[in-house]
Amino acid sequence: MSDYQKIYPMIQRVIANNIVVVAAQSNQNRITVPACLPNVIGVISSTQKLECTKRVEKNRWGINLIVPLEQYIDDGIERPERVEGNSYAVPAIISELCRFKKKVSDLPIDKICNLFLEQFQILGTTSIDEEIRKKSKLSMIVPYIYFGNKALCEESIILEMMNTFQARYGIETICIVNEEKEDVRFIQFDKRRIKDDINNNFYSDVDLIFVEFFEEINDSIKKEFDIILTLEDNGYALIGENENGKIACHVDKISQVCDKIVALLST
Repeated sequence: MSDYQKIYPMIQRVIANNIVVVAAQSNQNRITVPACLPNVIGVISSTQKLECTKRVEKNRWGINLIVPLEQYIDDGIERPERVEGNSYAVPAIISELCRFKKKVSDLPIDKICNLFLEQFQILGTTSIDEEIRKKSKLSMIVPYIYFGNKALCEESIILEMMNTFQARYGIETICIVNEEKEDVRFIQFDKRRIKDDINNNFYSDVDLIFVEFFEEINDSIKKEFDIILTLEDNGYALIGENENGKIACHVDKISQVCDKIVALLST
């Protein structure tokens, strides 16, 4: 997920040069860079029996179009019984986009893309949720760090921790947050599916998950957390647990917080 920091500026440069970017969701159906990025047309193939390509409401995966591949394959072409794979949706949509662009070639590229997407009938996020859930078969056991008070939930603090983990230990992190942020490593809470978020159904290549302070998190969900981090008068306080019981640590710097988290999770 931290590759976002390198890829996003490059994608912006490409788009600034009037190039359209169409990207497939990973076949594991996890949040995928660059498909999830703003101004990129993110696509996913469908196993549903849709009569045509549909546009999807704004969603956490950044998917714009759900594509039934069968409509693009000529009946005379020899093929396996089922055609699967999100990458097949990319040339299908590019061909549609090229045909559409010929009709409105005098418009700016961002306007062309918006008009192109608007021509498709829209589906609610429930449809894309069901598609992702149906295809998601992987399960990962990833530690969770819960920010136990609001004072810790400053974006600068979280980013410093994320970047320290990545630079010092090669640990990939995301943070589940209350409000949408630009960095794709910040995943907005969905109150309807908080337990799914905590059970980590939708992220790839993630080693550690932060969860921002959230008043509606109940005690049963808190039991899922491996470490609770709070900000106190004398610095940062961490409470973790191993086979010997609970361990509490107090440190002063973000780098020390990261070191202690690694130490607690290693015991």
